[in-house]
Amino acid sequence: MENQHNQSKLCKKCYQKIINFLKTKNDIKNLIIFSVATTDNFNEENNIQPVIIFKCQKHYFGLFIRNNLRENPRQVNFQTKTVTLPTSLVIKKFKESKKNLDAKGSKNALVNIKPWPLVPVNSPFALEPTKKELAYFNKQQLKYYKTNVFNQHKHYFKTLFLKSNHRFTIISLLIGTLLLGLGIGGWQLFEDLNHSQPHIDRRINISQDGGDYYKTEAIIHNTSSKELLSAVQHIPNLNPDLQSAINDNTTILTTNDPLQYDGGYHLMKINVNAQHSEIFKGITSLTMNIKANKFDISWLDGNFTHNNAVHIANIDPTNLLNALKLLPNLNPNLASALREKGMEVINIKGKMIDDGLPHPINFTLDANNTNDFKGQLNCQLNLISDKFDISHLKNDYTTSSPVTIHDTSFNSLVYLITSVMGMDHHLIAAAQDPNIMLTTTSQLPDDGQSHLLKVTIDATNTLVYSGRLTITIPAIAGKMKINTLSQDLTAKPPVVEPNTDDESLRNALQKVQGINQTTLNVLKESNLLIATHSNLPDDGLPHEIDINLNAYKTLDYTGTATIKLMAKTSKTDITNDGGNYTSYGNIISNSVDSAALIKALKQIKQTNPVILSAINDPKVIVSTKSKLPQDDLIHDIEITINADQSQDYTGTAKILVSMVYPKTDITNWNQDLTSSPPIVEPDLNSKELLDALTKVDGLSSDLKNILTLPGLTITTDSKLIYDNQPHPITIVINADNTKHYKGQAKITLLITANTIDLNYFNGDYSADGDYTINGVTQEELIKAITSDSHMNPVLKAAVQTTGIIISTTTKIPPNNSAVKTTITIDGTHTKKYFGHATITMTLRNNSTAPFQINIGFKSHQSYNGTSSSDFHTETHILLDYFDYADSWDSFVKKYPYVTLNGSLSVRAWGEDGSLTNMKTTTTNIALNNPKTSPATWECEKSGSVIGNQFMAVWFYLWHDDHNIYWAFQRQEDSFWCSSGAYYYANLNNIYFGK
Repeated sequence: MENQHNQSKLCKKCYQKIINFLKTKNDIKNLIIFSVATTDNFNEENNIQPVIIFKCQKHYFGLFIRNNLRENPRQVNFQTKTVTLPTSLVIKKFKESKKNLDAKGSKNALVNIKPWPLVPVNSPFALEPTKKELAYFNKQQLKYYKTNVFNQHKHYFKTLFLKSNHRFTIISLLIGTLLLGLGIGGWQLFEDLNHSQPHIDRRINISQDGGDYYKTEAIIHNTSSKELLSAVQHIPNLNPDLQSAINDNTTILTTNDPLQYDGGYHLMKINVNAQHSEIFKGITSLTMNIKANKFDISWLDGNFTHNNAVHIANIDPTNLLNALKLLPNLNPNLASALREKGMEVINIKGKMIDDGLPHPINFTLDANNTNDFKGQLNCQLNLISDKFDISHLKNDYTTSSPVTIHDTSFNSLVYLITSVMGMDHHLIAAAQDPNIMLTTTSQLPDDGQSHLLKVTIDATNTLVYSGRLTITIPAIAGKMKINTLSQDLTAKPPVVEPNTDDESLRNALQKVQGINQTTLNVLKESNLLIATHSNLPDDGLPHEIDINLNAYKTLDYTGTATIKLMAKTSKTDITNDGGNYTSYGNIISNSVDSAALIKALKQIKQTNPVILSAINDPKVIVSTKSKLPQDDLIHDIEITINADQSQDYTGTAKILVSMVYPKTDITNWNQDLTSSPPIVEPDLNSKELLDALTKVDGLSSDLKNILTLPGLTITTDSKLIYDNQPHPITIVINADNTKHYKGQAKITLLITANTIDLNYFNGDYSADGDYTINGVTQEELIKAITSDSHMNPVLKAAVQTTGIIISTTTKIPPNNSAVKTTITIDGTHTKKYFGHATITMTLRNNSTAPFQINIGFKSHQSYNGTSSSDFHTETHILLDYFDYADSWDSFVKKYPYVTLNGSLSVRAWGEDGSLTNMKTTTTNIALNNPKTSPATWECEKSGSVIGNQFMAVWFYLWHDDHNIYWAFQRQEDSFWCSSGAYYYANLNNIYFGK
């Protein structure tokens, strides 16, 4: 049963319970409410754990951690806001959550409760009400509101209402006012909903950055976002923006293609969703070849009854696994699975019968506990018991011709059973088993008459047979005829004897494989005649010989028998059997030890048969003094074969062969080590690549051993991305110029640059809020950057680094107004960082630090004193005080003193005057009229008798409703003076501060 209901709102009661529950949590931004669909047929592993499960309007809802949903998109429908969970988990979690939700709520009060949409407008992952539908008051705020606001109005209206004689009029006015307020509020709400503010999205769009990468392959465990991320890391030359977006923690990777556990690569379309990123946006897709890390054996055929039956001792998991391994043409995947630890055999059905016939056995292979395989395979196999039960065989041979035996001893009984015409072949073979037990209680009178013997055959202790059987056989007392013992054993391996005398022939019969047990008993007779008419040449080669046995002179046997077998002389001289084999082709070998030389001689079809036979003798020494360097070149190797220590051969032979020791080809030594921890390197030059290969986990020992060989080159076409993230780097190891190796091997591993290019981390953080700084210094900018919770962690770490330079060209007046500021973070002078990052933040400068404005004013003039007159005034805007404060009064408070750093000096009437201390309070800067401003500095000298002379200079400060001004004024008047007048005026800067 699956619930497809998706409710858009919660009832007030459930909503209030959820609010009370959330007040107990510290961080609710990572929580989200989705509806819950239950199912009883949940085949995959569940990786989603709800915080709580509750029921509203007869439907289940859950509170989830949003990252948990992103990492398991196969269980989540983001369009309908539904999560699919097992029914058992939902019921269990609902019972646990009900206790928490029914507990007493928080003391905080909730004002203006409205039905709460499950998913807000702005973001599907933020747990916030839309359009400011909720407002929270804590206990102190609510108490203050009731005491100081609500109670006052309540008292006022109550008094007015009781004392008034126009109650109806008052009620009407109140209702009218209420309706008017509701109308205005509704209209404002309508305007807000239908006239949203324009928003400029400056995020990087990756929608066009996808593509098809059919040649790229990767192996994954499942189709979770994490596994898909590891897969796309294998794609070389991926668009840098897309690469960075994929590495963003908020980017979700999904696929609608199933992961096929058939051991092959299949094209998979991977969707990259960066809509929730703060830096990137858009949805794109990548297509690449994906292979499951496990093979599902249930895809295979488990019917093995078409194969030949397999012999088995007994039915148990171990024997069944071994039986499967013996099958010819076994599927390679199944053959590998059978070698896995954890492979289990279950559900064994069938029974073994010791009748020598195949019987079907059914069982199930379970690979779910292995590392590289999964699933179950139902198997059927025809099995034959290793033992044959003789107890069911024919036991009555009374109609057979009687056999003459000497007595009822064990050897006689063996002869009897093996000589009866029509005897079952199983009984004949069992009678010759060394562990067989043959007994009889019957008597065999020596009267020349046939008697029935009951012989008990006990095969319990034999390897091949089981059971007991008592057979009845006719027998006559007398000498046993050996005519039936003739055998052709030429298919058996040859025996070695020095010649064909009696002793050698007897030894040959005792050595040859497959000889009848009764024949061996006959060989013990002292008067047995053994002879042959066959020749045995002394050439070391096997020859067929016929050995004749004559038992007429023996005590217990009579008749003749012929045994055919292969024999050869004991020693063969190989001195003249060598030769030059260089024209027969080149032998590929990596060694010139004895085993390699013997293998080489066997590969040459023209090798002398005597040599081939001799080199199989462990006492024959095969060696060489020639060298075989590993250089891919042909070399003549002289092989010496010394047979002096052999029992069958003698002499020394020399054979010349052509051999090549090929260089070791490393082409197939490729490795994908992207699952190993990433290596940190500063660059991708050969030195750093060698360092990375020596550090990475999992590199094969063969590759490790050749990394420092002369002539080996290590290169890569991959680019190192300095973004503080691991990236797949394919390293090419070229061994063509080394002494013993050739070819190229490609190793793919993850490398993280140990330096960071700050150019990757540009960003606009102006919407994160505004930050107050106390002056535009590097220290204050660092505080602002580290205070931004949305700031990239790389930038936060970078600004704390020695040598980093943080600056801005944006003018931020210290008037506490919000200014969108462009900040440059320069990592050029640090060891870990390089490049520049440009970010935008909203800052407020609330500095009260003193400041000065450079003026650089200088003026000088001299007068003759006879008759001169001069008057000059100039005025300049000093500053706009609204750049430093929000009013004149606040400017005066922040900067209570003003100092003019400069000097005034004059000479007139023979006297000098000067002024250098020009400091006053900022309140003395008068409004609008410089003449009345107390912020005035004057230097003046004058005198008169008959003539007169006057020289004066001034500096003024005053302000209007926006600016502060400074002015300079000079005045000179001379008549009938013997000496002239002059002045000097210098104003370097004007200082404001405390």
